[in-house]
Amino acid sequence: MDKTGKLLHPFLTEKNTLENMEIGDIISCEYTASSGQCGNLNNLGKATKDLIPVTGSATPDGSFYFIKADEGLYIADRVVQHSISWDTLDKGGFIEGRLFSLIPKLTSSNDKGFNISCSKMYSELWDAFHLFDKNSLDGSENSWSPAGLNNDWVIIDFPFSLVLAEYIYTITSSGREKYRTSDPSSWEVYGSNDKGVTWELLDSVSNEPVFGIKETRSFYFQTTKNYNSIKFVFTDRTNKSYPDMIISEIDLYSTKCLVRSLSGGVAYIDENGNLSLKDKGLGAFPKNNEYAKYIINSKLGDIWNTNIKSWVKDTPSINIGYSRERVCLDTTFNKLLGTTVNTEVGFRPVLQLKHPTQKTLWY
Repeated sequence: MDKTGKLLHPFLTEKNTLENMEIGDIISCEYTASSGQCGNLNNLGKATKDLIPVTGSATPDGSFYFIKADEGLYIADRVVQHSISWDTLDKGGFIEGRLFSLIPKLTSSNDKGFNISCSKMYSELWDAFHLFDKNSLDGSENSWSPAGLNNDWVIIDFPFSLVLAEYIYTITSSGREKYRTSDPSSWEVYGSNDKGVTWELLDSVSNEPVFGIKETRSFYFQTTKNYNSIKFVFTDRTNKSYPDMIISEIDLYSTKCLVRSLSGGVAYIDENGNLSLKDKGLGAFPKNNEYAKYIINSKLGDIWNTNIKSWVKDTPSINIGYSRERVCLDTTFNKLLGTTVNTEVGFRPVLQLKHPTQKTLWY
């Protein structure tokens, strides 16, 4: 990589899907976040935005590379966001891991290869693509309402196939108090692999209790075929006296893929590979932590940007740190309060795929 993060390494090959990637191959991705908040990863393999600086950004809105470091393990080539605390990343799920959304932030009904269609809408301000705009604020301009409810539907056409797997989908209610009981209460989810000519039932929900304001609930289905279209059909709402149904967001996640942080060790290490209470300049204990294995001692060469420290999962050993401290690394072992916010430490995303022998993504 050059100083801007542009790919220069002659042995790294860029791919646009995770399938058939070899160790050392890279795949682009986008990351967008507001200051001091966890963000969203989008457009895996299809990133078009300018590269995030190799020193990160407090308000990133750009691209970076995931590098395949091991089977099922893809590590960001840089810290994508600084000025965010370990505690904030933990609350957002980015320390131990949260599921990776399969639908990026959409800004229109035809965006990033996705096509969104619906049975009807109250007005253009209530267009169905707002279900996927990653915005659950209070206004009508980021929700969908079909103006009444009569088996109204939303279809998502994907630019890829949903392969045989388990999926979690989420529904988020409106953020406005006056619409609070206009949530869906019954619906069905269908899949199609022939552009909507035929549909197969994947999930059915009946008499779901009323949602809270901006409440997100999770549901589950398992595919038996490969599908490139998903349809939600809403058949009833919680408030029969209110004329319309309103939904703020829908999202879809694969249970086989999550975003997390690396492990990095809990203490200093000595010449014999044992825990040390003093910094001997030899890295972190235990020596087989992920940061040491894949970045400091990388077999891929000098391809990792370590310009600033990366927050990692670990809490320092009680012998050398305080209970509120957390570990961060560049090329050395460091510890800071989990509330620390500065430009010298930040979030380096890791994408993990579930191995066929694993029952869950969490060890």
